[in-house]
Amino acid sequence: STGKLIKTLEGHTDRVWNMIKLEGSRIASASYDKTVRIWNILQLKCERIINDQHQMYGMLPVSKSLLLTGNWSGRLKLWDISGNNPTTCIKSIQTYSGYEIFAIIVTKLNQFVCSSGYNIEIIDLDKGPLKHFKAHTMIIRDLLYIESGNRLLSSSADMNIILWNLDNLQPIRTFTGHKSWVDKLILYDDKTFASSSSDSSIKIWELETGKLARTLSHEKGWVKPMCILKDGTLVSSGESHKIYFWK
Repeated sequence: STGKLIKTLEGHTDRVWNMIKLEGSRIASASYDKTVRIWNILQLKCERIINDQHQMYGMLPVSKSLLLTGNWSGRLKLWDISGNNPTTCIKSIQTYSGYEIFAIIVTKLNQFVCSSGYNIEIIDLDKGPLKHFKAHTMIIRDLLYIESGNRLLSSSADMNIILWNLDNLQPIRTFTGHKSWVDKLILYDDKTFASSSSDSSIKIWELETGKLARTLSHEKGWVKPMCILKDGTLVSSGESHKIYFWK
């Protein structure tokens, strides 16, 4: 309500690439320093550190005690983050493509889907990669699951966003309009979604028609982080070092 800075959580030694909410009062942050840190927001402290040989990007909480990460070498790792025991990797899965994993999602059918370079892969945590297909011509930056119709949105450095049918792995429609990498996707409401890009813009799209509903412009540089507040306000940030609130 005031915009006052409450606390800065320090510990990473390089740029923070991704951040997700975990159960309870915890969040996870992935950094270029090859670590993921688990933070307790109420206590304002780091509870544990996950170390890897490669930079980690994609993250997905599988349960309260398990975190799935994807790294630069195209490997998924399942980590036990429960209790006070040292964090351990309990499973490691090499993707078929073997490229950097920027995004991981889980479907209503409990299928795990990840990006790997310009490919999308369907993963079974016990059996490994089940299916894979080339989805874009450049690196996939984000994935967004649409539960209605079991569909998937993918965004890429090729400047395109594609809506996929996960039942047959066929494209439904392509959203074009960005002039640079499309970095982040979020659902705006039941009928629209937002995409942020390195072209300094956020675009609001109609999911069922592919129509561009609105363009929001930052002053300069890339735009990546986005979230929707309970009152429908869209919050974004980027290279301009400012936080924007959009109605």
